[in-house]
Amino acid sequence: KLRKKVDPCYRREVLTAEDGATLLLDWGESEGPALTDKSPIICLLSGTTGNSYSSYITYLMKSMRRKGWRPVTMNYPGLTEDKMTS
Repeated sequence: KLRKKVDPCYRREVLTAEDGATLLLDWGESEGPALTDKSPIICLLSGTTGNSYSSYITYLMKSMRRKGWRPVTMNYPGLTEDKMTS
């Protein structure tokens, strides 16, 4: 049985490195306990061909958020519809 798609409620943060490369971070902001400055951050990294919308990442993001953690995932260059920079 296939799982239905879930919406992890992402907030995208775009960082530009000193060398001009762009890093795309998606923060999970789905429902969960109130976050504080002391809430732990967990970084989920997809496989080499995946991105923040891979099904296992979206399920993990929602699960971590329900535990009161701040989940974030980094998208590898060229694996999203955003323009890639170097």
